[in-house]
Amino acid sequence: MAYEKAFTELTIIDAFQRTKRKRVEMVSVDPVQMDLDSNTILTAYQNATDGGIIKVDVRGSSDVSAVVPAGTNIDSGVTVSCRLFGSTEKASLKWPAPALAMFNPDGTLNLADAAVLAVQALYENGGVALLSDGQSIESFLSGALDK
Repeated sequence: MAYEKAFTELTIIDAFQRTKRKRVEMVSVDPVQMDLDSNTILTAYQNATDGGIIKVDVRGSSDVSAVVPAGTNIDSGVTVSCRLFGSTEKASLKWPAPALAMFNPDGTLNLADAAVLAVQALYENGGVALLSDGQSIESFLSGALDK
């Protein structure tokens, strides 16, 4: 994906454990150059603050066009129960404004739906995404519209 804008965000902490963020827009939107430039920004601010820099986020952003169906509601959501990879434990995955075509008439998620399977594949072991606690999943177990 080509980025339109690139940012480095520094999280700075003081002696009282309070934090602030400093966001810096970068010139280059090339991912490799973004990492290099972010290190330059980090070094400069490490020398220019008495606070400790405890986190650096580097990100690119791009606007994406979307077709939004009538009746779409960002306040509605889906919660999916997942089996964690290599474990008997479960975790939850949520997202807003789910496609209503993925649901059975009773509001449960159709686990065989192609869109559902595509999201599941993102989080499976070897996929491109991790759950918020850094784990991958074995499978979706169930899902339903949030109430």
